[in-house]
Amino acid sequence: MGPMYRHLSRLAYLVLAVVTLGLVVGAPPAAAGGPTSVLIVEPGTGRTAAAYYDDPAYAALDAMLGSGPAGPRQAADGSFGDRGSGRSITVTWLIHDMAVWRVNRVFPDAPGGPWVLTSAWDENGALPQLGTWSRPDSPKKLVAALDGALDAAAASAGSARATETVIETVPAAEPAAAGVTASSASATAVLVAESTQVTAPPSRPAILVTGAAVGAALVLLAWTCVGLVRRRRSPS
Repeated sequence: MGPMYRHLSRLAYLVLAVVTLGLVVGAPPAAAGGPTSVLIVEPGTGRTAAAYYDDPAYAALDAMLGSGPAGPRQAADGSFGDRGSGRSITVTWLIHDMAVWRVNRVFPDAPGGPWVLTSAWDENGALPQLGTWSRPDSPKKLVAALDGALDAAAASAGSARATETVIETVPAAEPAAAGVTASSASATAVLVAESTQVTAPPSRPAILVTGAAVGAALVLLAWTCVGLVRRRRSPS
């Protein structure tokens, strides 16, 4: 076994180790199967908001809804009673943006509230039919955070709709002034459209798949070189 063969063998192992390490270290925490996102909905008004796991609002909301000792169980018939009166805000926690693992129903205006009704995965990975009541340690802070997230999302949606209206109502040029006026109106519409266009970043799964494919190609190339050297050095 010559020096060239040993060198290429080491190269192949090195490439494989680097690729493996990159996939492990570069994968986000959610790629390992943990929670990824939260959806906030106020059924009475139709307001909605959402946050991803790397958003500071996600961690803050999780901490506030996870605080406070557990209280009584929900009534056997599934009713809410006085604790569930008034407006409600439903906070749904997702794994990989598709599987529900916890649901918090917040009732800010309930007597003695706000009250939170929580249903979370049991040891079998299923949501129980009945939840558990609790009171948050910081009730005012919790309600303010939920309303703030819903208000911000509503304002953002309203701004987007206003921009779409501006784009749709850009007046067309009159046939008599088609030279300069048509070009000006067209340029204005293009500039407004481009200013509101958002390019979606590549998804994390796509990045991981691309990295794995590149690493596999490098490993295959290294082993191909090893095979060529071995055949050249073997007796004919």
